[in-house]
Amino acid sequence: MTVKLHDVVIKTFCHETEDLEKVKKVFFRMFPQEIDEKIIEKGLHLSTIHGHYGNRIIVLDGKYPAKIAKKVLKHVLTQITRTISLDEYFQNHFNSEAKKLYIRLSKHHLLNPEPYYALVRGGDNILLTFKFHYFGNKQLLEKEIKQFIFSLLHDSRV
Repeated sequence: MTVKLHDVVIKTFCHETEDLEKVKKVFFRMFPQEIDEKIIEKGLHLSTIHGHYGNRIIVLDGKYPAKIAKKVLKHVLTQITRTISLDEYFQNHFNSEAKKLYIRLSKHHLLNPEPYYALVRGGDNILLTFKFHYFGNKQLLEKEIKQFIFSLLHDSRV
């Protein structure tokens, strides 16, 4: 196949008014249960920035290799509560020049006692950036990446 998933970068913010442990729980929900928490922790980086009014914001971000990225992509796509088709979402959130798919999920919906994965366009979210490598005809790029994702969703080995 001419498409390979290279990695995933997951990023969200914990505002001063939020509980860091709860926000970390949201971060961990991006991974299927089969992935060891130690692996997730190892890739997770916390840094502190300050907002416009000096309020403390903790940035949670992690970069994970292809093997984990495939599992995350499949897990998230199978959990998403869809209000639009994946095809429509792909059109608006895939950057063909960078070969990146951006998935934004509502952080607050994932903080609920009964969490659900809701796609959002902005706001307080958790951003997943999937980087692909593509070695084929540039005119077929989007079609082949969509096929890759579709086959990933139906692959019981992932």
